[in-house]
This record gives sequence, C-alpha cells and structure tokens, in this order.
Amino acid sequence: MKSPYEFPLFADMLNRLGFPPIEYISDFKIKTVDVDIRDVTYDPNGGIIFDGRKGYLYMHSYRISHYNDLPRYHITNCEIIQKSINEGWYSYYKHSNAEYVDIIDRDNKKSYYNQKLELCSKCRKELAGKKISYDLTTEDFHKSLKKEQQPAPSSEFKPLVTLEETKRQIAEEREKRIEAEQEAQQARQQATEEHEKRIKAEQEAAEVAKKLTKAEAMQEIVDLASKLDELLKSNKREGSGLKVRLRSMENSLSDKVFKDALKAIDVRNKISHEGYQPPKEQISKTKQSLETVIAELNDIFAGNYIQNLIKKYRQD
Repeated sequence: MKSPYEFPLFADMLNRLGFPPIEYISDFKIKTVDVDIRDVTYDPNGGIIFDGRKGYLYMHSYRISHYNDLPRYHITNCEIIQKSINEGWYSYYKHSNAEYVDIIDRDNKKSYYNQKLELCSKCRKELAGKKISYDLTTEDFHKSLKKEQQPAPSSEFKPLVTLEETKRQIAEEREKRIEAEQEAQQARQQATEEHEKRIKAEQEAAEVAKKLTKAEAMQEIVDLASKLDELLKSNKREGSGLKVRLRSMENSLSDKVFKDALKAIDVRNKISHEGYQPPKEQISKTKQSLETVIAELNDIFAGNYIQNLIKKYRQD
C-alpha cells in the first residue's frame, strides 16, 4: 500500500492541515581522526573501516609544492597502502568520511583547507569490474556513505497523528539537528586546535634545528681561528695573541687577505668572550676570510721551506 504522501493532492492537504511527513534523521556523523593504517579493515566493495565507521584514508601531510598536486584518497588495500605499511609511514594518514579535508604541505608547512581529493588510481584498478555507486572524489564518496545509511522508503500507510504530536516530533527533530550541528562544530573546532598545535610544534622544532645549525657554524669559526693560530705558532711566529702573531706576516700576505683576517679574528673573539651571535652573512664571510688566510699562509710557509732546502743544498 502506498503512503498517502505519494499522492500529490492528498499530500498537499495533509501539509496544509499541519501533518507534514516526518523526515528521516540520519545518524551519519562526519569524523576525521588520526589512524594507524595497520589497524583498519577493508570493505570488499570499497571503503576503509576504522572504529566501526566506514570512510577512506588520506595523507594529511604531503609534499604538495614538490609534486605540484594534492594527495589521493584510498578505499582499498591497494599497492600504495601496502607500501606505506612496509616503509613505516603510519603517522602520515588520517581516516575520514568527510566531503573535504585539510592538508598541510610537509615542505613549507602551508595549510590547504577544505580540499576535495580524487581517488587513487591503484584503488580504481582494485575496484575494476565492481559496481560502485560513487564517482572518484571524496565529495562523491561522502554522499555515497550518507546514502548507504538512508533507509528504503516505507510503502506502509502510517496513521495520522494529532497536531500536537506532530509539533512535538518536529520540535524533537529540530533539537536533534541543533545537537548534531553543535557536535560537528565542536569536532571542527577540536580538529582546528589540534592542527594549530601540530603546526606550532613543527615550527618550534624547525627553529631549534635552525639554532643548532647556526651554533655549529659559529663553532667552525672558532675552530678555524685555532687552526690559524697553530699554523703561525708551528712556523715560529711569536707574540701575545693571535692578532699579534698574524701581524708578523703582514708584509707577506696580500693587503685584503690580511685585513679581512684581522676582522675575522675580531668576530671570533666576540663569539668566544661576549656570546656574540653574528648574522648568517657575517658567519659565511668570516669563515671564508679565515680559510683564505690559512691557505695563503700554507703557500708562503711551503715556499719558505723549499727556499731553505735549496739554500742548504747549495751550501753543502
């Protein structure tokens, strides 16, 4: 027997009398969570099951600027998922049933919000020959998941209810919708907060790495100055301090190399005694000045050694 709402004129009369059909309220909730891809199961008709919820897998951290493209999403245990498991890429994936997702560029930390992803080509091959009711994007897959949870329309006639009962049911449905929207908003807010925390942690880690790199470069300056001092001492250049010993070679060194070396020694002294942290360009220039003077002194001392050998040979 058909429902009275399947007859247009009768349905219009019921609506005017205050008896609208009660809409189905779906329990379908959008959820995106971190996942260990070893803990999921697979729907043979396409879909990834995690925590009792059907969805898909995608890389939330991806080299977008490197590949000039977004990642693909996965709904089968395809070749890419198997490779990720074998190579230990568990933390790069999330499980979701949403239309759109957020991606972060692993190289420059730029965020791409509300992105619609295409289906992995390997998954398409896995599903070849099977009838699937969705297209190739997360938006279409999301719609398919919602449709799967919709019950088939009933053909049984439902008795009319009182106006008060209908109003009560409408009010309950409205409350359920508001509650569902609040839960979705809380989930989105929580995801945003987690995303911001993750970005902040990555930025702090990058800053620490940058400081370590700079500290290593400053230590190289100190080491090069020590090397210069040892070279002068080993060639009997006396004096109280590195700059004094270097001045004994002023007439042998080219003017620019000599002056740049004195400036480099000043930078080294400030680093060692004052905790000075020179800018990147000054670090590079100071290292180059020390390396140049060491190379030039090695050539000078090597030439002197050869001349002394020749002189001794002639005397003998």
